Amino acid sequence: MNKCKIFSVLLGMTIVISMLLAAGCIGDKAATSGGKQVPRKGPWGIYELDIATQDVKLIYSTSKEIFTPALRLNNGGGQAGMRPESCQGR
Repeated sequence: MNKCKIFSVLLGMTIVISMLLAAGCIGDKAATSGGKQVPRKGPWGIYELDIATQDVKLIYSTSKEIFTPALRLNNGGGQAGMRPESCQGR
């Protein structure tokens, strides 16, 4: 085979492989883990994740952005709580 034919075959294979890879990344369905869905009501929410079962439970939902400097999340697996300095004077 001459160099032109080899180049054409390689270029064609590259285009086909690229299109297949791109098609795998594009789709209407959101990626889900084991078919489980995240419950949603509003655009903002507070959720509880059960690590063992990977179940997600919606605790609170709102249309307003959830932000407060007093809310502190405990990444040690405990309960979320208020910072002590935010409770002073109450």
